[in-house]
Amino acid sequence: MVKKGGAMYNKKVFSLGEIRVLKLLLLLDSISRKWEGVYGQLVAPAGIVDLGVAAKGTEILFENTLLPPIFGKVKNCGDLEGLLINGKSPQSLKFSGASQRGNNPLSLALGIATKYVVLGYRGNLRFYSKTMGSLDAFRESCSLMMSEWRYPESSPAAEKKIVPAAVVLEWQENHGGNIHRLEPIIEACEKLTLQEIQLQ
Repeated sequence: MVKKGGAMYNKKVFSLGEIRVLKLLLLLDSISRKWEGVYGQLVAPAGIVDLGVAAKGTEILFENTLLPPIFGKVKNCGDLEGLLINGKSPQSLKFSGASQRGNNPLSLALGIATKYVVLGYRGNLRFYSKTMGSLDAFRESCSLMMSEWRYPESSPAAEKKIVPAAVVLEWQENHGGNIHRLEPIIEACEKLTLQEIQLQ
């Protein structure tokens, strides 16, 4: 049991180890399409930006709005000609609430994430089975941290550390969370022989 910001929740963490595309695809496929939503970002590798495959300085935002789901919203205006006319990919994709309840279904978000992971995009995505009006209050969640990352400089000194790529599973029993709903993801981790990190 872990306490964070007054909330109590259970947690399991698996190290991703060496990042391979097939490993990420199996994990993405283990996420239920019936879950509520996804938040996070995928960023193009520097190589495809330098080669002109991705339009520099552009970001497409997929959120739970009334916009046509296939287009999303262009958030940053970099190489718009390359993105909208010349068929380039965006430099980054941001997911903010694509869900079963809106015009951007989770199945579409997962399909988009899968495509760009194959192209080499990496980042962190957090999937929620159900939220209770706040991202801090949820039933179950799964974070796919596809690359190492460091806490912001504004974080307390104790937290200024590098966090390894990992699969982070959390569930809050006080909101009806149950580890059994996470079993498909746990089974995928075990099939990939990911090492479980023992939490202190």
